[in-house]
Amino acid sequence: MYLEHVPKFGSIQSDGKPVPAGGLFWDGRADTLEEQAKQPFFNPLEMNNPNAPALIAKVAKAPYAAEFRKEWGDKIFGNADAALDAVAASIAAFERTSVFQPFTSKFDYVMRGEAKFTEQEQRGLSLFTIRQKGNCAQCHIVDTDSRDPKKSLFTDFSYRALGVARSMRIPKNAADGAFVDLGLCERVPVEGLKPGAEAPTPKITDPAACGLFKTPTLRNITITAPYMHNGLFDSLRDTVAFYATRDTHPERWYAQGKKFNDLPAAYHANVDVDTPPYQRRPKQRPQLNDEEIDDIVAFLFTLTDGYNPRRGGIDISTQPSAAPVASKPAAPGARSDY
Repeated sequence: MYLEHVPKFGSIQSDGKPVPAGGLFWDGRADTLEEQAKQPFFNPLEMNNPNAPALIAKVAKAPYAAEFRKEWGDKIFGNADAALDAVAASIAAFERTSVFQPFTSKFDYVMRGEAKFTEQEQRGLSLFTIRQKGNCAQCHIVDTDSRDPKKSLFTDFSYRALGVARSMRIPKNAADGAFVDLGLCERVPVEGLKPGAEAPTPKITDPAACGLFKTPTLRNITITAPYMHNGLFDSLRDTVAFYATRDTHPERWYAQGKKFNDLPAAYHANVDVDTPPYQRRPKQRPQLNDEEIDDIVAFLFTLTDGYNPRRGGIDISTQPSAAPVASKPAAPGARSDY
């Protein structure tokens, strides 16, 4: 959701330094919703269609085929490439509707003056924004002085190296101890990923980008577990606690206390150890205590769409799925490529 607002891949200024930002997928390889829509059809780990003709043959037999012809012409299925473009354009058009950017969270109602935070939620917002505490807003942008929800997308679309611990729930990690997902430095532009063609071997063109992964929006974060690029955490609270204590208590997160154990040592220098709260040192007091972590998590729950101000809670019927709002995933996950 909210993908319409993602800028093209490029860079932004952060603390006076340029950092990579923008683009769709975790590596920013697609600049438009249309480009993004095409890729999962042919990814062997997703829909695994061999080529465009095979995909379009399925679309031509789908229950909505008549509607598709009505929109794109009776001969649309005669040209697989043109039909693929039409499929992508249709998906992108849907993704640009209000269904995909409803801005109906409690946070939005509060910003419009139509609801109020609880004391804990208000504390959480303050801790979220204060640099000497959570400093979450450094990357997850929020503008509490504006009623325009587009100014509070809770991401700057940047790529950051956080040194997240290795996750054994990813099959490649479990099967091959030498395998490492290096993130942005293995970026393959979308034009290099032709439908049905064998995926090109990623080449590291910028070592400074190794270990960097995209900053996701925090909108609806309570229903998008597991968390981090490798699906390491099921719990939203654990995720916030990791940010707060990664450097003060590394033994809590890393096997044998070896920090950044999912990134080759040659790239450890890319990991952010300067931006608060990462500037702390082992055994120092974290910038957030347990109660403050709970407060931030309480605030994050206000970012879930479907809030009903009359009932004072989430209207489950408006959720993408009928599942209750929670931070526990339906099944163990891995890296999402969106």
